[in-house]
Amino acid sequence: MRNRHFTVWLLSFIPIIIAFMVLPLLPDRIPAHFDFGGDVDRYGSRLLKQDEGGIIQ
Repeated sequence: MRNRHFTVWLLSFIPIIIAFMVLPLLPDRIPAHFDFGGDVDRYGSRLLKQDEGGIIQ
C-alpha cells in the first residue's frame, strides 16, 4: 500500500516537472485566446499560460 502511494505521488509530479523544463523554451508572448474565426485576440506571457495549465494541456 505504501509503495502504491509513492507511485501515485510520483506520477502526479511528472507533468509539473515537464512544465518547468519546457518553460524556458517558450516565447515571451503566447496566444492566450482565439475568436471564432481562429484569429488571436489576446496574448499572454509564458507564465500566464503555465498558471492556466496550457503547457500541460
